[in-house]
Amino acid sequence: MKVHGKCTSYTCIKKKLTGAGLEPWRKNLNYRRNDLQIDSIFSRLKREGTINKLTMIGFRESAHGLLKGSAQTAMRRKTRQVSGFCSRQLWTFLEYSNSPYVTKSQPGRNVTTSFLKRCTGVRFPASRFLSFHNSFYLSGHNAYDVSQIQRFSTSNISFKGLHQEGRENLKLNGDTTESWFESRDGLKEDVQTSSDRALEEDEYLSIEQWKALKDEWINNTRQPKDLFETRTMGRLCKHLLLQKGRSLLEFVQQEGIPQTYPLMGAYLYLCVRQDDHKELFDIYDWFIANNPVLESGVLTNLITGFCQTSRWRESLKFLEDTKQFGNPSARNYHSLITAACDHSDLDLVEHLLQDMDSHDIIPSEKTWVKLLEVFHCETTDLAVFNRNAKIITNLLWYLRGKRSYPSVVVGSELQKWFNRKNGEEWKTSMTRIKKNGKCRSCHSEIESLDISEEDFLKLRHQIIEKVIKGGDVYKKTRPDELKAFMKFVQEGAPYDVIVDGLNVSHINRTKFPSKLLRQFVVYLSQECRLKCLVLGRQHMLRPSQIWNQHHMEVIQDVADCFFIENVSEDDPFMLYATLLSGPKACYVSRDMLRDHKALLDTQTHVSFIKWQRGHQMYPLVFTEGKALFKPRIVHDTVIQYSNSTWHIPCDDGSPRYSYQVPLDWLCAKRVK
Repeated sequence: MKVHGKCTSYTCIKKKLTGAGLEPWRKNLNYRRNDLQIDSIFSRLKREGTINKLTMIGFRESAHGLLKGSAQTAMRRKTRQVSGFCSRQLWTFLEYSNSPYVTKSQPGRNVTTSFLKRCTGVRFPASRFLSFHNSFYLSGHNAYDVSQIQRFSTSNISFKGLHQEGRENLKLNGDTTESWFESRDGLKEDVQTSSDRALEEDEYLSIEQWKALKDEWINNTRQPKDLFETRTMGRLCKHLLLQKGRSLLEFVQQEGIPQTYPLMGAYLYLCVRQDDHKELFDIYDWFIANNPVLESGVLTNLITGFCQTSRWRESLKFLEDTKQFGNPSARNYHSLITAACDHSDLDLVEHLLQDMDSHDIIPSEKTWVKLLEVFHCETTDLAVFNRNAKIITNLLWYLRGKRSYPSVVVGSELQKWFNRKNGEEWKTSMTRIKKNGKCRSCHSEIESLDISEEDFLKLRHQIIEKVIKGGDVYKKTRPDELKAFMKFVQEGAPYDVIVDGLNVSHINRTKFPSKLLRQFVVYLSQECRLKCLVLGRQHMLRPSQIWNQHHMEVIQDVADCFFIENVSEDDPFMLYATLLSGPKACYVSRDMLRDHKALLDTQTHVSFIKWQRGHQMYPLVFTEGKALFKPRIVHDTVIQYSNSTWHIPCDDGSPRYSYQVPLDWLCAKRVK
């Protein structure tokens, strides 16, 4: 088989692997720093007394630490067995300072700073570490200097004790543990103060009570006192405590405290949620007098609030103002559409729906339910019947164009809408689609994922121009490498399957990558009799423990192989080879290619989604001599209409990846 990009610098690689006397530990090094190794090191530190009542959990929060990688060899000494491969013991500061790596190979280096950088991945002044070292490591571990430890703590080193060892087990310098559990912005999260308890019930507070709460807040936090009113109003909004919010605003006015934009914005939200219309209009007047230009959050609250009152038409002006900051949200349109429906202004509803279409906004579930309630087809007036049916039908076609799915709730309302159509009889049911692409209810065939030849050629052209080359070809490859690959594929095409070698080799972390890749390639080429092209990177050809030379030679014997530079992106090459091999070629990868599909225009993006779902072989596992793949869907999951029958996929709301599609469908067939 043809092979491109084979590396012949084995002598140079071997020299690097065996240099500096590192061969013994390199052979036994386990690169996977699993929880067993970390827990083992923690246990040893506790037995030695290095960690007493405080537990350092920095290793779990960062990939940096004492187990960073091969470059951190100076941080390791003789090992003891804790797993099938090996584990490492931990260097202490004194051992590190006397190590040959520091005293011989790097004379004159700042030992303390180097040690700290290796431990935490962060550079610290030496004086700060010595204070921490003297108070924590060398003093018997019973009396800790809280201020020094707090200054030393970083995102890589933190301390836990409340939820595992109990609040009573941790005493620092005679103080309670409360000072240890302050959030980064200074608020105490685990300690309930009287101000917290005072915010539990909605009641009117006097000026004196607010003064006492503010004094306590200032004494127990490290934040400026000017933030008390805004932060407190935000917490009142969270619990919807309108009476306390009104009394807090009166406290601000009585004390002569400036009424800031965030404070009034939070109170506006509180009034809108609690339907306090009088306060809503007063706050709006304050905003108009003090802030002529309002931001999108306040405008959204104004739209929601005004749509609940007789002044709902003023929300149209707020909607236009939100367009200065970008597209309005579906929530803005829902409030206006609901108000227009309640006041029977159906022409305005149609105008708002057209405006949503122009801004590519999908109606929300609540909007759908409201529209299906208002634009029903139970009327005997033929003109009203046709107008209502046209509006709902156009919405369904709009969702089809956006490849969006209504929820199951909307699907249930649509089912009722079809059943209540005056003068028509519909057979409706919630169903699923068979593997052969036929509906289980009406047995009609669903649209396939095949794309036209014109769309296929356009997709291939855009993959080359926008995905591979783009604005700068050097971002993903080199011109000579791209030219060599295109010539290589043109000479060997068409291929049945293109394999993303690096992706497939890492689907199972318990197997050696080269062995797993060899099993998949041999199965596809020899068992399935498919012509394969394997795409890889040049480092896969360098003999190592994870890339066995014999496995790679077998792969090169049974399939065509092309190994690109290590810094090049292999996904665009895989797409090009698959598209050049024709509409029947498939590729094997778990990569969903989201970054690449985002570069395509709207029409080609839809073609790519359909092509991807029909031509991607998603590898699962290799077991019992067989390669298993996720079953591919042969039908297109999109709203469709044919032969007087609607098939509407409905989203049940369960979490799913972007490449996963809904399984529930609404089948609505007109009988007469």
